[in-house]
Amino acid sequence: IENYPLRRRPPKGLKILRLIHIEDTDYVSCGGTHVRNTAEIGYIKIAGTQKIRGRFRIKAFIGKKAESYFSELHSLYDELKELLNTDASAIVNRIEDLLDERNQLKRKNDEFLNQYMKIMGKELIENNSFENGIVFHEIQEAELNHTETLAKILAQDLNKPAFIFSANRFIFMVPEDSSINPNVFLKKEKDGLGIKGGGPEGYVQGILDRTKLDVLQKKLK
Repeated sequence: IENYPLRRRPPKGLKILRLIHIEDTDYVSCGGTHVRNTAEIGYIKIAGTQKIRGRFRIKAFIGKKAESYFSELHSLYDELKELLNTDASAIVNRIEDLLDERNQLKRKNDEFLNQYMKIMGKELIENNSFENGIVFHEIQEAELNHTETLAKILAQDLNKPAFIFSANRFIFMVPEDSSINPNVFLKKEKDGLGIKGGGPEGYVQGILDRTKLDVLQKKLK
């Protein structure tokens, strides 16, 4: 057996071993069920390849697994036709149109969100800012993903330092020319206030201890 360049060495102790040889391509020791006729194998569906160490591994569904694969594809095909209300030949075009529509709606939504946040930021400056100008505000959990957006608008567009928090997360951001340094504040107060985090100059984010919100508010003032 040492005379053959097998990809995978067979177990020791075998007296008889069948080798499969594909000319100029591969030698491999047989590890499968023997059939009387290749028709017994059934469908073979090549589902993809994976490059491994300069070689390609072929992924395939064979026999009953191939039949199940085709059955699932057919069910998916029928569902897509009904869901998209279109013929099979137009499914891809219909999906591309929907993705394009979604992207346009997302851009419009981002524009409206930005306008909404600017209006909200101006109201916060009037109603929720300290004497030193820092805006201290809690975002409701339903708008948790707006925390950073609001902080950026306050600090970058409206030129106001902002400490925005939601649940136990916070963002503290200031304008570029601000004399307030969030990084110094965090380093100085983190142990006493139970806050953890970090960030680049002019911007920190992390976790806060809500039981110490009143003390935190006083420290910010």
